[in-house]
Amino acid sequence: MGDSGYSQRCRMMIPFEHKAKLTSAQKRYQTAQIKCRNTVERTIGILKSRFRCLDHKSRGAMQFSPEKSAQVIACCAILHNYCRRRNIQTTILPHIEEELVGDRQEVDLAEGPSTVLAPENRADDIEAGKGARNELIRVYFNSN
Repeated sequence: MGDSGYSQRCRMMIPFEHKAKLTSAQKRYQTAQIKCRNTVERTIGILKSRFRCLDHKSRGAMQFSPEKSAQVIACCAILHNYCRRRNIQTTILPHIEEELVGDRQEVDLAEGPSTVLAPENRADDIEAGKGARNELIRVYFNSN
């Protein structure tokens, strides 16, 4: 999930440009993408506040490969859920966490970090990303 500061890629779904004339399916995608990105950003904020190794502002920049970094992040999410279930206090103030989390109390993990293979060429990756977004919209956001 990314915002309009990123290019559309196979691994990065971004919203359409604000001035773009969108179909109803594209509008549904746009709404879902923005909601999902907001949830992801809040989740990252929670994890960064609890695990300073994830917060580059605290000199916690990870010096690992993307694969190892994904494993560290997944471990932090697992530890976060463990602490929530056992009511282990967080390092941030409870009212700030409630504002960040809302009704969600745990971080959802998929089957684990996945590797998506993308074209080597940047232009090819952008075009493939647009195709992937269009297919996503066709499959999940058409009302048929």
